Amino acid sequence: MFPSQRTLNNKIEFSGIGLHTGERSNMIVSPSNIDTGIVFKRTDLSEDINILADIDNVVETKRGTTLGIGDNKIFTIEHFLSALFCNHIFFSCCYQWFIY
Repeated sequence: MFPSQRTLNNKIEFSGIGLHTGERSNMIVSPSNIDTGIVFKRTDLSEDINILADIDNVVETKRGTTLGIGDNKIFTIEHFLSALFCNHIFFSCCYQWFIY
């Protein structure tokens, strides 16, 4: 049984260097509506693809967890999901990731 859904009060923005790529990455984490789930979106790609954090979207587990739909992938998401879980954020959050 899962706990009640919770989301963020406000949008959070931060940036850093990608662990495996070494490229600058920027992230925006936004509150979302009930029953949205945790959704990942690569805004640096031309396609508008939303990838739900769901076991059915796991495409790789070597050296990290990768979610993907087709050629669109989000890498090493397990640390981010753990941080959300530890802060009692469940099932309603939109995560946007883009590279400069």
